[in-house]
Amino acid sequence: MAPKGSSKEKTGEDGGGAAPTGHIKGSALTKALLERAEELEMDRYKLADAIGITYSYLTLILNGGRDISKITDEKLRSMGRFLGIPFAQVLMLAEVLRPEDFIVGEEETIDASIRQVYASMSRHPEWRGLAPTDEDWANTPRQVKIVLGMMFQRLTNEEMLEVASMIEVEDGEAQG
Repeated sequence: MAPKGSSKEKTGEDGGGAAPTGHIKGSALTKALLERAEELEMDRYKLADAIGITYSYLTLILNGGRDISKITDEKLRSMGRFLGIPFAQVLMLAEVLRPEDFIVGEEETIDASIRQVYASMSRHPEWRGLAPTDEDWANTPRQVKIVLGMMFQRLTNEEMLEVASMIEVEDGEAQG
């Protein structure tokens, strides 16, 4: 496979068509698929076959010609099996789910909780040396702040972000 941005990728010599420009929703998922295929020394035709789609459909996905959020769960699950990751992680890579989707509360409440996480992280004896500067924190994407906050609170047992609890479904009934 041609490295991203190489003339081979731009001209489509590797069978991938023209290189996409700008951010394509779900590009983390397509990158993971291509990296895994490369690890397995598979070309894109074999990759398409391995995940149960046609080569032309794979090319549409890779080039952003197919909205990844409209791909069926069956195909996304197949991609997850190929990658060896859970379906929820596939949805995260596809940008269908985001870290904030697991936080309970209104936007303002979540933002206040994120500020609380940073303040606590900055004061914590074991974390303060690892905490980013105020400027770096201000420039950190919200999703990254949420993930860091979730990790911080799990490791310190401090409850600042209200993480949604998962329910078990057994025989069609929700168990809480």
